[in-house]
Amino acid sequence: MPYKHGDRTLPLDAGFKLNGEQFPSNWLRLAPKDAKTERGIVWEADPTYTFKDKRFYNNRIVDGAVISTPKDLDGLKEKMLSDAKRTAHNLLSGSDWMAIREAEADVATSQDWLDYRTAVRAESNRQEEQVLQAGGVDALAAIVRNWPESPDDKVRREKREAEIAAANELENESGG
Repeated sequence: MPYKHGDRTLPLDAGFKLNGEQFPSNWLRLAPKDAKTERGIVWEADPTYTFKDKRFYNNRIVDGAVISTPKDLDGLKEKMLSDAKRTAHNLLSGSDWMAIREAEADVATSQDWLDYRTAVRAESNRQEEQVLQAGGVDALAAIVRNWPESPDDKVRREKREAEIAAANELENESGG
């Protein structure tokens, strides 16, 4: 919020006149607090507002109070079902070639990839079931998405973690 003198808001980075005294544009930024206090100039802090999750609520401020109105339940359910299916599709599509290769050329897919694909489908099904059972917007907002990590992502993460651990170990050995 701004600096104020009584009910008057003082412009930041603009010159102003107060009780017959002219102030340059940078005065509010550079003047010490006691110089401002002497003249009755105070900083008025921004009000703090707590909004509900905007994915599920329309929030607005009316007379200084937050009004949160739930969005349409059926529309939210439709979107969440679509999002779960789209995410599952996107996660599975990167390894579809393995399933096709196994079906067409009888080349086995590794167990970690089979487990991953099963976990993606299970997570999608779990989310869809929870969305369909949700009786209200708060129930939808409470649904936690917990998509599995692909075997490739797991390898990359473990490599990164090992590199960080090695760097920390070197830093500790060198006394840093």
